[in-house]
Amino acid sequence: MTNNKEVFIKSDAFTDHGHDHLGIDRGADLHPFLGYNFRISELHASVGLAQIKKLDTFLELQKRNNQILSTSNQILVKDSGQVKLIITNLGGCVVEKIFNIVKNPIPSQPILSRDTASYLISTSIIGNTWYKDGVAITDTTQKIKPT
Repeated sequence: MTNNKEVFIKSDAFTDHGHDHLGIDRGADLHPFLGYNFRISELHASVGLAQIKKLDTFLELQKRNNQILSTSNQILVKDSGQVKLIITNLGGCVVEKIFNIVKNPIPSQPILSRDTASYLISTSIIGNTWYKDGVAITDTTQKIKPT
């Protein structure tokens, strides 16, 4: 459907092997561009017309569902275990999913000390980032010698 004459003419030709439909002799029509033989039956056309009448409703449902899914809902889980999540959209569709939650303990704060060679040593074996003048020192581990 269009109210643009040029779009209509090109679409009509595209669905009919690229015929330009100028003149009275169908066999003598030119083919100014590649076209196909796309046609639908009357039954398919009537179903399409009925669906177009519902287009505004479909789009509104899609917008509402997208709004629900795009909000940043957060679920706070305090302990390990299984959590069953049930989501119902405004259209009435229900989705159920079970998640296994594992609560990891918060690591203890590392203690820094010096060894006999004046290296700084952290009690944390991993996750250490050493800084000098506010800039991270790369390739460091559990201990570092200050400069």
